[in-house]
Amino acid sequence: MTLGEKIRSAREKESLSQRELGQRVNLSDSAICRYENNNRKPNDEVLKALRNILDIEI
Repeated sequence: MTLGEKIRSAREKESLSQRELGQRVNLSDSAICRYENNNRKPNDEVLKALRNILDIEI
């Protein structure tokens, strides 16, 4: 499973839209979309925020 797939799966499990997740980590929904589609890799700060919000190991 790719990093993007892990993020998308965890986000959907929490019933969050890309916009809602983006708001929680102070990013746009398009940034979340790029991460989920593996077009960009989140930096360490964003990864930490995603781990905390989605309760996943990345």
